[in-house]
Amino acid sequence: MDSPPSPLGTAWRAIRREDLLLVVGYPAVMWLLATVNGADAGWSPWPAAVVAWWPVVGIAGSLALLFRRGAPFVMAPVSAAAGTVLLLMGQSAGFLLFWETVFSLVLFAGDRASRATEIAALAATGLAAVAVLAATSDLRQAVMTALLLGLSLLLPAEWASNLRKARNLAAAEASRACAVEEAARQRATIAAGRHELALATERQRMAHELHDVLSARLSAIALQTGAALRSGTPELAAEVLAHVRAESVAGLGELASMIRLLNAGEARESAGSIGDLESLVAAHAAAGARVSASNTVSGTEAIPLQVQTAAYRIVAEALVNALRHAPGAAIDVVLDGGPGEGLLRVLVDNGPAAAGGTAAGSGAPGTMTGLTSLRLRAEQLGGTLEAGEHDGGWRVAARLPVAATREGTGARAVAGPGPIAAAGPAPERGGRR
Repeated sequence: MDSPPSPLGTAWRAIRREDLLLVVGYPAVMWLLATVNGADAGWSPWPAAVVAWWPVVGIAGSLALLFRRGAPFVMAPVSAAAGTVLLLMGQSAGFLLFWETVFSLVLFAGDRASRATEIAALAATGLAAVAVLAATSDLRQAVMTALLLGLSLLLPAEWASNLRKARNLAAAEASRACAVEEAARQRATIAAGRHELALATERQRMAHELHDVLSARLSAIALQTGAALRSGTPELAAEVLAHVRAESVAGLGELASMIRLLNAGEARESAGSIGDLESLVAAHAAAGARVSASNTVSGTEAIPLQVQTAAYRIVAEALVNALRHAPGAAIDVVLDGGPGEGLLRVLVDNGPAAAGGTAAGSGAPGTMTGLTSLRLRAEQLGGTLEAGEHDGGWRVAARLPVAATREGTGARAVAGPGPIAAAGPAPERGGRR
């Protein structure tokens, strides 16, 4: 496992080209000042042999500036000590190192250290001026001291503070820009997800609609054409073919409306109502189904069309499934309830397949797609749909909440037929299931 980098290694990697320029530039400036001053160099308490070594001190203090970014607390004591020694050697170049020490601490140290350095620079300037005034009683000397220390301590502190604020502001703006960009990216991702979800939902809805419409229509046509082929009388064949044509025309109309919806987004009114159940039952009876139906729903005209369509689709799918999987079975269709009860009940009950019955379909096991679609349709209306085996046959029972027509339900008046007369041969059922 890799060991963490050392502080010295981190500080070394933080060195920039301008730091190298300072290391070269400051000794050059010190040499220039010493050359200009010459014999007028400041007084020093140390002997000339010691003072002659000032260039070494100046270079050592300048080398410490290499670590002003990565290790300012290592740089500060070295450069400050070198500056003090230079002043004691009579070299005014020591103020340059003081200037750089304060500047680097304020700019590169932590927030608390930066603020403490600013306060210390202000305090040192003020205390030095007061001390000179107290010692000499010379206001001019005190002012000159304050001015000199202000240029060496306060000026770099203020300059570095402004640079630090500008740097922090730039970092904050960059962070804000990144946050805005990330937020925009997240919004785009969410919008794309919502779009995909909407497409998937619409595809699922259209798949259910296609199944509910075309599967019922085509299955009815298959049943009726089979009855026509088996019919030995022209009258029955003509009746069956009339129902086939009606189913075909209705199916084409519903398919065309779906295509218009897919192409142009044109709204499509739901097809099928309680009033259409009589012709649906008659069509299956004409195909030889043993089906009886009873409709005691009251106030049909006040039931929203969506609810009527759901009831129609449930009956159509249940009839097709009964004829496909239990050929020859007796089928009961019962509708009751209404707005007065706040509930529409739909029951389609078929017994076991009759001996010798001929299935209209392939006889393959069902995929439950139709029942899943019908259950979803019922749940979207706030109702329920249950389907399963019952007394050797199959039962589909739905409960759909209804209310009087309200604004926004999309309902329109649809006249109900009243009770549906029994159609087809009367079923002979052994006991109530």
